[in-house]
Amino acid sequence: YPQMSPVVITLVSDGSRCLLARQPSFPQGMYTALSGFCDVGESVEETVRREVAEEVGLEVESLWYTASQHWPFPSSCLMLACHALVGARQAEISMNSLELEEARWFGLEE
Repeated sequence: YPQMSPVVITLVSDGSRCLLARQPSFPQGMYTALSGFCDVGESVEETVRREVAEEVGLEVESLWYTASQHWPFPSSCLMLACHALVGARQAEISMNSLELEEARWFGLEE
């Protein structure tokens, strides 16, 4: 069987806004949802909670799986799209500057 690495890509929301981030290699103005590889023995839910905590310092209150897609770059990955809800009281982002250049909340109008 071909090897595929599971990766979660998670849209984080506080109910009225969504959190997007950018890496230094991104073109100016480009943002994305948070993502990260699943560790061996880790569930998708555990990965979402760990990645959100590591990258932006927020605690996930609830989450749900949305869809999946094979992603061939940079290696063969199975992208697992999820939504994660954090409490509005947790709106303060504590960004991991080793992984991200910027992370911020976006309103629906943006």
